[in-house]
Amino acid sequence: MERQKKIRSESRGIESLDAQPPKPPRQLGELREESLEKAVSRAGEEEDIRSRLFSNEEMENVDIVRADFYGCTFSECRLSGWNLEEIHFSDCVFRGCDLSNLRMEGGGFHRVEFQNCRLMGASFSGTVFDDVLVSGCGARYGNFSEARFRSCRFRNTDVSEGSFGGSQFQKSAVENCRFRSTEFFHAGIGGLDFSSCSLEGAVFAVSDVKGITVSAEQAVELSKLLGIRVK
Repeated sequence: MERQKKIRSESRGIESLDAQPPKPPRQLGELREESLEKAVSRAGEEEDIRSRLFSNEEMENVDIVRADFYGCTFSECRLSGWNLEEIHFSDCVFRGCDLSNLRMEGGGFHRVEFQNCRLMGASFSGTVFDDVLVSGCGARYGNFSEARFRSCRFRNTDVSEGSFGGSQFQKSAVENCRFRSTEFFHAGIGGLDFSSCSLEGAVFAVSDVKGITVSAEQAVELSKLLGIRVK
């Protein structure tokens, strides 16, 4: 089968990001099961939560301010509607969790994996993502505006009708993702390879597409941004 032709938009001053796979979460100790309610209570007192396993828990519309989670695993938990302020997650895994409509401000993720999670309508505006894998997730309407991504990977994830406006990507990658009608206005995406992704209706400024890699079919659509008519 003939390989799909790729086209890269070249631009002076934009360096290839040389994507690096995210570092996996470290095992910081033996996981101990704890109720999410108890952990949230401790986090509310600004106590760090370390090496905990939360499985099949359900807590919605929780507010937490200034707490850190280290080496924790969240499995099949329903955490929709959480409001997190200055919360940091390091070496954590979210597996099969519902994080719909979660709101996060002033925090970050470091060596974290989101596996087959529901992130519909979640807001991570201004959040720092460092060595993060987002795989097999549904993140329609997700808000990643002004976020910072370093050594991150979005894989088999739907972020249609979401926003990456003003976000910055370094050494990151996107694979087989849906970005239909997603906003990338003034996002630092130079160096990303979108050729395996769906970009129908995605919104870019002309300067945004410099340095990205797309398929030949995608290039025809993006040429409209430059006022080019392809016959």
